[in-house]
Amino acid sequence: TALLFALSELATSRGFDITAAHLDHGLRGSESAADACFVKTLSRKYNIRCVMGSTNDSGLQGDSSRSPEDRAREIRYRFLEKTAREAGAEAITTGHTADDQAETILLHLARGTGLKGLGGIAPFSKRDIGDSANVSLIRPLLSLRRVDTEAFCAEMKVSPRQDSSNYDLSVPRNRIRAIVIPELRKINSSVIRALGRTASIARVDAQVRAGEAETVLALIIEKETANTVEIRRDGLNSLNASLVHHVLR
Repeated sequence: TALLFALSELATSRGFDITAAHLDHGLRGSESAADACFVKTLSRKYNIRCVMGSTNDSGLQGDSSRSPEDRAREIRYRFLEKTAREAGAEAITTGHTADDQAETILLHLARGTGLKGLGGIAPFSKRDIGDSANVSLIRPLLSLRRVDTEAFCAEMKVSPRQDSSNYDLSVPRNRIRAIVIPELRKINSSVIRALGRTASIARVDAQVRAGEAETVLALIIEKETANTVEIRRDGLNSLNASLVHHVLR
């Protein structure tokens, strides 16, 4: 909601158009239907084109190796990419905040991760939307706290919707938000900012190592086909352990 307001404020002066996109997963009955109604009403009030989509929980079942939240996220991004392609958009923007970044890094740490996972959510990336085209994926609010976005909405005299599933403590991200981060604040009251700085450093280091790995890989590949890559054992053995990890990745 805060992102929609911010972009609406900037659109005229910066000369761009906005399309709001909302996907209803249909998982929370009347609550999720009310969310969709809220988005449509808000978009109409500010004269913003709005594309609505819906799905059901059948697409969230099946792959037991991934959580329903991860699968829902994938479906959501496919919807955003489809909407961007049909709208001829140059960018997709999402409203992730510094709090989301901190939660993501802690989730990755709990599951085990390297530099890439420590980098958390990237503020900018490219998404392939098919037909040899891609769009920028931008997260303009990533340096702001969730309380900042809430304050902005209050200033605009709008109460954002609250997702009741965010309070389900069986969901790992929710447990991190409700239990882990408050405990970490007792150690460092600025832990959200600290984790954000960690992510920024890790992303830079990961990009450097990935570049080095690509250069080395080109020198030690023996043969490459559509389905296989053969790497010279002596070439791989000559590398330090860190570079081996990045080359294999």
